[in-house]
Amino acid sequence: MAREPWIFSARHAAEFRNHWWEYVRETTDPRGISSPTGVRPYPTKDMQIADTPDYDRGGNFGRLARVTGLMTDFIASARAQEAIGIPINDWILFLRRHSDNSDPEQVTASLLQELSKTKTTRAGSQSQAARVIEHLEGLARLLLGPNSPSIEG
Repeated sequence: MAREPWIFSARHAAEFRNHWWEYVRETTDPRGISSPTGVRPYPTKDMQIADTPDYDRGGNFGRLARVTGLMTDFIASARAQEAIGIPINDWILFLRRHSDNSDPEQVTASLLQELSKTKTTRAGSQSQAARVIEHLEGLARLLLGPNSPSIEG
C-alpha cells in the first residue's frame, strides 16, 4: 500500500532549509548560501535556479529530512505506521543491520543477542522465544558453519 506523500510548499521548505543552514545548524564550517538571480517561473532546462551552499562537504544541503524541524512530524507519523504488518521502525533497523558492507556473522550474533534480551517482551512468551532462538541458531549454523555465534558464546 502506498503511503501519503509529504506535501509542503516548495518555497517555504527552501526558505526554512536556508534559514536552518545559515543560522541554526551547529557547525564551524562556512554557512553562506548563493541564490541565483533572474529566476522566473517555467525556467528552461539550462537555467541555474537552485540555491547552492558555499560549503557542503557531505552533500546534505538538499536533504530536507535532515533539516531539524521541517519534516519531524511527517517522519514520526511515517515511523508509526506498518508495512506488510511489520512496524516501519523494525524495517529501518533491519535495513541498517543488513547494509551492503555488513558481516553476516556479526548480524547473526547481534540478532541472537537482541532476541535473548527481549524474548519475553517482544516474542509473546518465553517458550516461544526460546524456540525462535533455537531455530535462528540452527539457521546460523547452516548458513555460517559450525563455528557460528550462539547466545551462550
